[in-house]
Order: sequence, then structure tokens, then C-alpha cells
Amino acid sequence: QQKLHRSSGTDDISDEQLSKNAAAFCQRIAQAGYTPMIYCNKREGSKLDLRDSLRSYQVWYAQYEVSEPEGQFDFVFWQYSVDDEVDGIDAAVDMDILLDRDMLK
Repeated sequence: QQKLHRSSGTDDISDEQLSKNAAAFCQRIAQAGYTPMIYCNKREGSKLDLRDSLRSYQVWYAQYEVSEPEGQFDFVFWQYSVDDEVDGIDAAVDMDILLDRDMLK
């Protein structure tokens, strides 16, 4: 089954500008007293400067329908499904795996 690409609203900006926007957003979240994370899929993750200007932020990576994630960068969460089932919940749920237990400290 072929899936169509959906625009994320970032298709018309450069990779550099996308990284600057993400850094500014994360800085604002941190200033408000929260711990920011970068949430991305394989396509968006390849556009972000995760090894330099955004390296201080943890990544939550979304990739579905694969047996293991293929992201070419470090990430602490892997979201592997958006339409799973959990007993007692009457709607589709996201499923994630925590890959870095240090996040729990």
C-alpha cells in the first residue's frame, strides 16, 4: 500500500532555517522551565542539524512499519506505531520504546 507524503509545513524552508527554528523553540521551552525534546521522523531528522546546533536536545524518533528504527542519529525514544490497541482504551494509541534508561533519572 503506497502512502502519500503529507506536507509538514516545513517543506518550503531551508534545512538551516528549520534547525534554527527548532533551536529557538527548544530554548523557549527551556526558559519556561521544561525539558525540550526534538520529535521527528526519518525525513525531518535528516534535515535537522542534530549533530551540531541541536545536539544538546534529546530526540524522539517516529518510524513505523519497520522491525528496527533506521534513523542515522542518536535518539532516546522510538515511536513505532500510531494505531495500536491497548485494553481499556477505545481509540488507537501511539506505541513507543524508551531506549535510554537514564531518561528516567
